[in-house]
Amino acid sequence: MPRYAAFLRGVMPMNCKMPALKAAFEAAGFTDVKTVLGSGNVVFDARSTSEEALQLKAEAAMQEHLGRVFPAIVRPVEQLRKLLETDPYRAFKVSPKAKRISEDQAARRNARRAHSRNKGR
Repeated sequence: MPRYAAFLRGVMPMNCKMPALKAAFEAAGFTDVKTVLGSGNVVFDARSTSEEALQLKAEAAMQEHLGRVFPAIVRPVEQLRKLLETDPYRAFKVSPKAKRISEDQAARRNARRAHSRNKGR
């Protein structure tokens, strides 16, 4: 079964307890769920399907079990490994100590969608 990472916007220990977040993902049918305390991100196993379908499933589970949605970007862990191996910053001679930031256009769409769902709460 493929392993996925869900990058969640706005999750922190102050607004979401990691055991509750883990339980929400498990209730969605995901297995071997692990949360990353410092970031609020989640890794899990799921049957192979589209990233968007997994994202919507995760967001629906958060709404149902946590009472709110944290916008999610879901990517296969294997895809993330391949990205790291390509070292897309190599040509820029970036210091090994420098932070690397990547923006995903899906993040903008997700943020707008979640904002409209959470509006007025």
